[in-house]
Amino acid sequence: MSIRPCRNTNVDTFCSPFCDQGRNIDMSDASSEATTVKLNFTFPNTQVNEPVLAKAVQLFDVTVDVRRAQVEENVGGYIMCQVSGAAAKIDLMVEYLKGVGVGVGFIGSDEVQAY
Repeated sequence: MSIRPCRNTNVDTFCSPFCDQGRNIDMSDASSEATTVKLNFTFPNTQVNEPVLAKAVQLFDVTVDVRRAQVEENVGGYIMCQVSGAAAKIDLMVEYLKGVGVGVGFIGSDEVQAY
């Protein structure tokens, strides 16, 4: 898996692993007010040795504060974190992570937010 500027469009678009299928992540509309959300990421055992979250942090310019984690090579794992950044970029990061096989859940609030 690689993240790179998309060769099919402008510089503000980045390829997801599914670029050949026409799934690109457009960063041009990703400027919005800053927000913080608590998310739970679940990783299958095939993703444990890949720096998926680190790549997403760099790609989408968000801050991740890890609150709790348990990751085992043969089992998979979870990472509970607080993610801060532009709301649109967080949404794009969630879309990207789901696209590479990471489960994403919203943690604790009376407000319902679907990810």
